[in-house]
Amino acid sequence: KIDGRSDQYSLGVMFYEMMAKKAPFEAETPMQVAMAHVTAPPPPLPLQFAFAQPLMDKLLAKKPADRYPDLKTFSRELKRMLSGSPVLQSRMEMDPSQDVSGQLEALGFSDGKGKPGVALSIDPEIAPGGLANQLLANSDLSLAPVVEKHRPPPPPPPPPLPVGKVISAVLTVVGAAIALKLVMDYLG
Repeated sequence: KIDGRSDQYSLGVMFYEMMAKKAPFEAETPMQVAMAHVTAPPPPLPLQFAFAQPLMDKLLAKKPADRYPDLKTFSRELKRMLSGSPVLQSRMEMDPSQDVSGQLEALGFSDGKGKPGVALSIDPEIAPGGLANQLLANSDLSLAPVVEKHRPPPPPPPPPLPVGKVISAVLTVVGAAIALKLVMDYLG
């Protein structure tokens, strides 16, 4: 049965790539990579992100039943991890004496209603890229610029043929066919 827990696995792969700067499973062939996704345990995160390993292990669990039951539960766990991490607190220059809500608001998270809640959303008051830049400050991680690829517009359709020329061409072909038939009958 496929449900939202498969999305958690995908999210775990993306989180791993963001923190480790490489895919969680690497091999010589695509088939070996696919087999590692099915059989290998979640790889360890770099030491600076070891505090997130329990979260990563659960997201990358092989059995869907071993993952979070839903994204609300994952969201609560992510909030707890973000606000309780001394590494992130020092990196973000957060005040550990603030309550969890205050720490999350300092990171740019809110429930969209100005009070703590389950849903995560980015505070619109933070400048574009501000949260990402805060999280990446003093680390060797970086964001690749987003490059939008624009497709050229399709070529315009050819202009329609004038009806008079089409009728003239058809009559010419039909007339030539009739003339050829008459000549063949006369000679034959």
